[in-house]
This record gives sequence, structure tokens and C-alpha cells, in this order.
Amino acid sequence: MSDNLMTFEDPRDGEKHRIVYLQYEEVKPGYFVPSNVLSIHEAVDYKGEPHFCYSNWDIEYCKRDACCYYHESGSGGGFDGGVYVGELVDKTAGYPLWYDREFVKLVCYRGEYFEGKEAEPITDSEAAELGWRVLNKPQPLFGAQGWNPFADYTPMREDSTVYCLVCEDNLPRENYCSHIVWNEERSWYGGCGAFHADNVHDESLYKTSFAPLLSALNRGHVERLAKSLRLHNYKVDCDPFDYGDLTLHLLDNDGRREKCSRDPDDYWAASLDEDNITDEMKSAIDWLVSLSAGKTDKFDDMTAGWIEEWLAATPHAEALA
Repeated sequence: MSDNLMTFEDPRDGEKHRIVYLQYEEVKPGYFVPSNVLSIHEAVDYKGEPHFCYSNWDIEYCKRDACCYYHESGSGGGFDGGVYVGELVDKTAGYPLWYDREFVKLVCYRGEYFEGKEAEPITDSEAAELGWRVLNKPQPLFGAQGWNPFADYTPMREDSTVYCLVCEDNLPRENYCSHIVWNEERSWYGGCGAFHADNVHDESLYKTSFAPLLSALNRGHVERLAKSLRLHNYKVDCDPFDYGDLTLHLLDNDGRREKCSRDPDDYWAASLDEDNITDEMKSAIDWLVSLSAGKTDKFDDMTAGWIEEWLAATPHAEALA
């Protein structure tokens, strides 16, 4: 690859950046894109001494939009050339990486890690033992123009992403799917798309928030909600940004409504006005809103299980006639 395709200039201040490290990820069989880019540029420190500053760019491929999104995930001064590479879980994957040997050395922790231990330089063959495939020259970066994160013509879009477990995709934070719910007050992502099955905290948090919500509903509505979830036939009306009135559109009493029907008049509806919605309920509401996006059968069943557990453990209240 020509040298000019490995450099770019920031038009804001004229700084010339040089790409010195590339790490690739296979986004579909045989198609690799850079997932991590490290660039450096010359600067002077507070003493007037020249040194290198670095910028780290994370790049993620979005299947839905068929493009890559990038954002600067870190930057700083005093770059010493060391780039840490860890052991891959699947060592047979052979994910490619390339580094400019003039500026970069690969480093890794040898033996058992302990606090204060320093990473040591490793060879290309040692990197291969960790599962990496070290390239002698970089693979092309997005066509003949190269890549400049500061330019208008960049073939990628600038945005960080959030991963949706349901869609199995990296989605831009400015336009993610309805399986993910953002709550400004709590500054976190919720909903089934952001659920991590290996994180016990996630499940306990949502199950705990369902108790006050279910307690505020008529028991008959709660029973119908569990049944609706089992049949994957329901709809939720509530804006998670302001938590106005909540309406759960449940299946009709005969349980035979078509899934495509979304007319609120065709559903038994359980409602709470916004004055009765407490902070403790909001995680459960986020979760139910995210289930309404569809393709969530697994999470529907899991949620129905939570509700059925609550019903079994809760004394009978007045049932809906």
C-alpha cells in the first residue's frame, strides 16, 4: 500500500497523522474490515520537546446499514510505541493485524498477570501463538482514497455503536433499533437488545422492577400479560423518555387474535396513568417497550416466566371478571 494512503491530515490544524497499527475483524466469511486503527502525529510537550501523540479509532461494521461506523476512543501524548495484543479466545480464527515496525512494537503480559506487572515485547511468531495473523503489509483501507476521519469523503460514518443482542448487529447510537431503550435520567441502555445473559445483575434488575409494576395492575391483567407474552401477541404504549401513561394491549379473552392486529380497540388494555408510574417500575417498562419491537420470542418467554413466578409467589388479589 502506498505511503500516502497510510497518512491523513486534520484540516482543522494541519496535523499530519500516520497510521501505524491496524487490527482487522471478519464481519462475514472472507470479508475483513479494520476494527481498530492507531495513528500518531508529532507534537511538542510542555518543555518544548518533540514527541509523538496518538489517536485510537474504533471501527465497527453495521450489517443493517452495510457500512462501518467509527469514533475516536482515546488519544494522548507520550506514545512509547507499545501496542498490547491479547490472546484470542478462538486461536484458529487467525484475525489479521499489521503494524509499522518503525514506530510500533507488539507487547503482551508473559506468564501470570499481577498488579504492577509490565507488558513485554513479543515477536510475530509469539503473536501468532496468541491467535493473530501478522501481515507484512496492510490490507487496503476502503478504496483508492484511503481513509481520513476528518474528511467529508470518508467511506465510513462517524458514530459510536451499541450492540443489539436481538438483531445481532452493531447499530449507531444515533439510530439504533427499538430493542434498545435509552434512559437519559439513568444514563444507561436497557431493553432486551442490551440484555447480557451471562450477567446475573441484568436479570435480577429487570425481575426486581417487574414486582412494583405487576403489583399496580389488576391480577387478571397480569395473568393475561403472561399469556400474551407466551403467544407473542401484545403491544405496549409508553414513551420511555418521559414515562407518560402506560397502556398494555393484551390479547382478547378468547386468545385467538392474529399477531398482525395492532388496533388497540381489539385488545384488552391494562393502563396506568403517569402519576402512578414510579421510578422502580421504569426498568420493567423499558423492557416491555423493547419487546414490542418483535423478533423477541426468546425474551417473551423469559419475561412470561418472570411474571408466572411472581403470580405463584404473590397472594391472590381481585381478578378481572
